[in-house]
Amino acid sequence: MTLPTKFRKHQSRVITSFDFIDIVSGTTFVKFFPMDVRSGAGTDKQILSKFIAFALNGFTQATPAVTLDLDWDLPIGNHTVLNGNAIINTPVSASGTYSGTFTYKLFRVRSGGETQIGTTTTTSVSVPNATSKVISVEIPLVNEILKNGDSLRLNLVTSVTGGGVTLFVYFDPKDLKESLPNTPQSHNLITTQAAAIIPIKVQT
Repeated sequence: MTLPTKFRKHQSRVITSFDFIDIVSGTTFVKFFPMDVRSGAGTDKQILSKFIAFALNGFTQATPAVTLDLDWDLPIGNHTVLNGNAIINTPVSASGTYSGTFTYKLFRVRSGGETQIGTTTTTSVSVPNATSKVISVEIPLVNEILKNGDSLRLNLVTSVTGGGVTLFVYFDPKDLKESLPNTPQSHNLITTQAAAIIPIKVQT
């Protein structure tokens, strides 16, 4: 008996590697590294990249007169469902005692504009003079769909209260710590590597 020939009715799925997986919930997690690819006074162009490459600018500063409003975009090449808690880790240090807030948002970006997904997450932050810490927050996502061509945008807004303080926010994928050019040398940096851990639903 001759077996019938069966052809695929759709394209093969792309093979993707994941950093870790929660088998019970059927969720995989992919870790991305926010980085800044600005060149000097050039146009601000910040991305999320899974590839560890040296950032031209590994940190930025905020003072009472400067509020940081930073975006990082992750292009999504295939239909993806985000489901679970996105974890955002942001390394910081301070000259002077910092007190303020960090506000995080995630957006789905399409040609027509951006739409917020998940909830706005604001956390109060205190950093003593000449010390460092890592701010970690979770943003719950429930079956948020990213279609082909969509991007995922991470937005961070910081506030600074009080005077005489400079806040340093780091996004150096290579985690150079004090070896990062122009980095404060006395802050005992824990890490200079920011991370965004994104939950992706396993498609069966």
